[in-house]
Amino acid sequence: MTRRLSDKTKENFNRTVERESNQHKIIDLIAHVPEFIDELEHLEAQSQNTIQITPERFQALRDISTLIAIGINTIIMFLFHYE
Repeated sequence: MTRRLSDKTKENFNRTVERESNQHKIIDLIAHVPEFIDELEHLEAQSQNTIQITPERFQALRDISTLIAIGINTIIMFLFHYE
């Protein structure tokens, strides 16, 4: 289960878990289980999407759309004439 959780979730859990005794550790683990289940369900739903939108692909799409916008604006600047 923990292999599929994000690194941010693992780090957050490790930072916030009480380490006074084994009982405290287990209580904190049980308290975080709904959060873990929500994240795992979300990741499962994402994995079944036809197009996987990863952060890298999202950044590439942003870069491409910015270049297209610059290209369109450049064309408009050179083709626009005052009457």
